Amino acid sequence: MKHFVLRISYDGTSYCGFQIQENLPTIQGKIEDVLKDITKERIRIRYAGRTDKGVHAFWQVIDFFTEWKRDVNEIIAAMNALLSRDIRILEGSEVKNNFHSRFDAKKREYTYIVFQGNVLLPFFRNYVYPFTYSLELNVMRKSSNFFLGEHDFSSICDKNNGENFTRTVEEIEILNKGSFFIFRIVANAFLRGMVRYIVQILLDVGRCKLKLEDVEYIIASKRKWRKVSPCGLYLSRVWYD
Repeated sequence: MKHFVLRISYDGTSYCGFQIQENLPTIQGKIEDVLKDITKERIRIRYAGRTDKGVHAFWQVIDFFTEWKRDVNEIIAAMNALLSRDIRILEGSEVKNNFHSRFDAKKREYTYIVFQGNVLLPFFRNYVYPFTYSLELNVMRKSSNFFLGEHDFSSICDKNNGENFTRTVEEIEILNKGSFFIFRIVANAFLRGMVRYIVQILLDVGRCKLKLEDVEYIIASKRKWRKVSPCGLYLSRVWYD
């Protein structure tokens, strides 16, 4: 029995998220179908983080067990030959049996890209969020500090019953490159929709729709806010020991 870990990248535009769903196209479903064709086994993969419909990944990590006798480079080549071009296996290795791509991850990074302007070029439409309002970068950076550290983020996520809503946000970086604003958020783990809620709040602060004190109030679970579109969101890195 071999245990492989792979780093993958994908364009989530045509998929209903990463996690497998019956009768719907998902990243997990496509990968498991290809692994079955290659190994003749019914393999269930594990993954570092679930991404929603329309969300992309520069750096997703999966692992799985297989009786396939060949090495990791051969399985990478075989998978890339069979997968559609919107899913790519970038690299991989054989690991010890006790490795788990989700539970062994120490922290994760998501990146969100916003275009600030009136007209977005059409070939960016699935990968960048268009925002027509002017944005105050320094105010957004200042308000991002409220999210840092350990908090109960139940007011800014899509809730699941019985879930622990405490997460630790280690870093938020906001960059301005011409007409593009890039939000980079690092945490030990993320709740469903959490990054999209944070980015929407920061955008609303940047356009002066929210005040700094409103951000504290929302985090304290006293006021529900909305979330930004998934199209500009990328799982961009996962860290392990």
